[in-house]
Amino acid sequence: MKYFFEPINLRVWNIFIEICSFSYEESFYATKEMEIGDTVFFYVTKKNNRIPSGIYGNGIITKPPYTIDNGRYMADVKIKYLRFDEPIIEFDICKRFLTQFRSVHRIDNDIMVELMKTALSSIVN
Repeated sequence: MKYFFEPINLRVWNIFIEICSFSYEESFYATKEMEIGDTVFFYVTKKNNRIPSGIYGNGIITKPPYTIDNGRYMADVKIKYLRFDEPIIEFDICKRFLTQFRSVHRIDNDIMVELMKTALSSIVN
């Protein structure tokens, strides 16, 4: 299993309004290396000053990556967990482990181990 970082800009698509349930499926930007069963972590960006940036939830890839008209990759993701009140991992902690916050990308396994130790163990399995 691989782990991926998915930034969410609430000005473009508000995950807190759009997600109906934890079994809800939605298409997200993807990389071609994603596979069914991989985990995606949803990172809300600092584009909205009322909501702190950080990781708010995760989902499981249910359909492998496919391209859309503009050539970008998309993958279908089933929402497994989403916290609505505050981040599971705040930006200050994320920035200790992650260096890129602007686009979807794979999270290195060594970094994932450190993130798991820090705060994710309750939502990954």
